[in-house]
Parts: sequence; structure tokens; C-alpha cells
Amino acid sequence: MYTMVPLNNFSIDVGVLTFVLLVCVIGGGHAGCEAATGAARTGARTLLLTQKLETIGELSCNPSIGGVGKGTLVREVDALDGVMGRVAGTFRNFSSRKSLVDLHFADKAGIQFHILNRSKGAAVWGPRAQIDRKLYKKHMQEVLHNYSGLDIRAGSVFDLLFDHSDPSTSDRWGKIKGVKLDSGEVVQCSQVVICTGTFLSGEIHIGMKIFPAGRINDAPSIGLSASLAAAGFKLGRLQTGTPARLDGTTINFTGMEKQLGDVLPSPFSYLHQDVPNAANQVVCYQTRTTPATHQLIRDSLHLSVHIQETKKGLLTSFVTDKPFPELPGGPRYCPSLEAKVRRFPQKESHNVWLEPEGYDSGTYCVVYSDDQEG
Repeated sequence: MYTMVPLNNFSIDVGVLTFVLLVCVIGGGHAGCEAATGAARTGARTLLLTQKLETIGELSCNPSIGGVGKGTLVREVDALDGVMGRVAGTFRNFSSRKSLVDLHFADKAGIQFHILNRSKGAAVWGPRAQIDRKLYKKHMQEVLHNYSGLDIRAGSVFDLLFDHSDPSTSDRWGKIKGVKLDSGEVVQCSQVVICTGTFLSGEIHIGMKIFPAGRINDAPSIGLSASLAAAGFKLGRLQTGTPARLDGTTINFTGMEKQLGDVLPSPFSYLHQDVPNAANQVVCYQTRTTPATHQLIRDSLHLSVHIQETKKGLLTSFVTDKPFPELPGGPRYCPSLEAKVRRFPQKESHNVWLEPEGYDSGTYCVVYSDDQEG
């Protein structure tokens, strides 16, 4: 017996959720927020399912948006009436359940704005903003909770439900008819958008330790992986690295190169002419690794399961206990410093960027990059 869960405009029975909607979006990260609001904008009744309501819009990695390539992507999303660009800088005119009104949010999530590759042609300019982690999450949640046609619920999807009896699916696995939560509850829908990010059979590697997680302190989505495998999908795994965090009070910034924000910041959204924090931008710093650093890393490679598994080219799934093929030709990701030292043995140093996580965090992310330019 389950507790009745109130959701707008849905009929709900105790024990099983019986409401019917068009679109169910799984995951509350960047992709999930855009998919959910995008579906709702079309007029489709939409439900966003995420493990924890309080982590919607969480910036798990380095809290920045944009960059070379990705900055253009954010502006393309904005041109399609997406939400990320406006939350990152300022946002107004979001669809509200009450009416299409100006919500007058003065979002201060963007704390430094910078156009990369400014010295080159405009085609390769990369708008980038350093984001206050807490403010971005706060304002993204406020946007979603007030979005017309969108409902949000905490829940972990365990299985995809298919209709195999529909004649139109004779040449396919089946027709989607809903999702099943790990609580046993069923959500009926005709479309499912999976935006699980690192949570889909996710693992965390720390040194030689491996443990299942979507991110630190959050469980992965395991049942959904098994459901996709049963439907005939081939599962693979991509690697990414999370930047180290340093206490700003322990850093000696002497001799580091300051990176200031642009005097006239360029907002991501085409709806805006300026950003609210133009006069209150934070400072980032640039330094470089040394040959001694690289030697220390080479001497410690045997202590990193991330590097050992990369060399073997196989990662084992804790869902099926079978190897996942590594995808070396996949999309670009954020490599660890260990990976960069191995991949570019001829280089004696790599750029290191120290970037604050917010106005009041006191913590700096350490990002390694060779192609980011001031």
C-alpha cells in the first residue's frame, strides 16, 4: 500500500499511479530540464521524474556553462526557447501556470562572463560563464516549478513498460506505455525521454576503488540499464573526470595569472542586452603544471583504476557482470590530468585553471585545459 501522491490534473489511486500523460522525462540535469520544458512548451502534458527534487539543476562538475563549441550550443538552445542560457545570465518571460508574465527574476547565477578565442575570427568565439552553483540550482528549480504544463515528482525509474500486442509494433520490440518506479508505482505515458546522464549504471572511480553511484552520495539508476539491455540496446560506457576542489584559503595565488571577466559581458540569451553581475564578477586564475608534477603522476599511475581500465579498454558493468566496451572514438570529455600526461608525453606542462564555485563557497575547481584561451 502506497501513500496517495497529489499531482496537478491527474487522477491517482492508492498503490498504483493511474494518471496518463504524454511525456515522461527521466532526470533533472541539464538535458532533463531542457527536455521537460521543451515538451511542455509544445502543449504536451509532461512529468519530470528525478531521484531528488532538491538536486534539480545540480552542477555536479565544474560550475561553468559554455566554452568553445558548447557556448554556441547554449545559444542554439536559447534560440529554441530553452532555459539554460537565461538561468545562467538573466531570465524573464518564462511560461507560468498562471499566465505568460514577466517573473522579474534577477538571476545572479552568472558570476563571470568571458568570450574565448576573441583574438580569432567570430566563427570560433566561445561564450563562457562561470556560475554560482547554489544560485543556478535555486533559480532553475524556480523556473521548472512554475512552468506551464509541467509537473515534477521525486522517483527512481526502475523499468520501461512496453506494449507488445500492438499490431503496429510487429517489427519492433514494442510500444512504450509507461515506466515503473522502484517503489512499484506505474506511470502511464506514450513517450519517454531518458536524460539520466552519469546515473545510468554509473560508477565512481577514486584511486583503486570502484563503487556504483550516479554522483557522490547519490545512487545510480540500475534497473533502467537492465531494461534497456532487455530491449536490445547495446550498452557502453564513457569516462569523464570531475575536477578537484581546493579550499581557497590554502592556495597561494602569488605569481598566478589573473583572468578577469569581460568589461562588457555578453549574455547567453538573445532576449537580454546585459547581465546583472557585470560589475560584480569574480576572478579566475591560471597557472601551469611542471615536469616534477608529471613525474609524480607517472610514478602513481598504478594507483588509478581510471587509468588502468582505460589501458585495458574494458570496463565491467556491475549490472550484467560483463565488460562494457570503452568508446575511445566517442565525444570529447573532461580528461583527468593523469590521462593528459599519458596522452601527451612530449608536453612538459599543461594549463591549470582555478575557478571559484560561487560567491560565498570559498572553493576553487581545478580544470586542466590546453585549448581554452583568454
